[in-house]
Amino acid sequence: MNFELFTDIFTYKENRFTQLEPRVKILTAGLAVCLVLFSNGPLFPASMFAVSLSATIAAGVPARLAMLRITGPLGVAAMILLIKSVLTGSTELFSIDLLSLHLVFTNEGFSEGINIAFRILGALGVVQFLSVTTPAHDIFRALRWLGFPHGWVEVAMLMYRYTFELFETAIDMSSAQKTRLGYSNAKRGLASAGELAGAVILRSMDKAVSANEAMVARGYKGVIQFDPPRPVERRDLAYGFMASTLILSLYFITGMA
Repeated sequence: MNFELFTDIFTYKENRFTQLEPRVKILTAGLAVCLVLFSNGPLFPASMFAVSLSATIAAGVPARLAMLRITGPLGVAAMILLIKSVLTGSTELFSIDLLSLHLVFTNEGFSEGINIAFRILGALGVVQFLSVTTPAHDIFRALRWLGFPHGWVEVAMLMYRYTFELFETAIDMSSAQKTRLGYSNAKRGLASAGELAGAVILRSMDKAVSANEAMVARGYKGVIQFDPPRPVERRDLAYGFMASTLILSLYFITGMA
């Protein structure tokens, strides 16, 4: 499960979504994310989240795995909703007593929190669909073609490449600590976590030096060259037109609701 959760294995499966031109998918996803962020209410972001999640499952990602991937951002959205509901607004919606605290949830804060939470989920759904149907190197190639600064793209590539390697290193170190009872109690667990974080940081610095030396030895002159993207086909244009029409239709329909 960890392998499927933190890799792009699904992007290499043959289906109607993975075979589409990455530039068209990126532009369509960009349109959806922009409309989600500038939407006035929660209906359009909720609709985009539902559509994106359905498309992700249709692309071959198991529903359980698709939901598992959004648990972290879902927790962030819930925390923002809680903070907004308690700290913003003046019209009391309801109140609860938690230990020695009297928490008052306001109507204005709850409405703002709902809007922000669904914007997070809507944008997340779109990005997740893009990430499970498009290999990372195709995304980086498309971004360079679209005119993004090469420095940004190269840093993103290296971050993507070594994030997984450092993640595997952290798992191996953590497993070694557990076999030595490094997490047998709270005090030892806290010390082991600090040692693990420090070791991963040092390992990342070593990887950065070795990666730079390897790139220079292979003729790196400050810019990584990309192969030109393949031509846009009719099916790609048809997908872009239909997807954009669906997104804009949902935006105007939910905006008038």
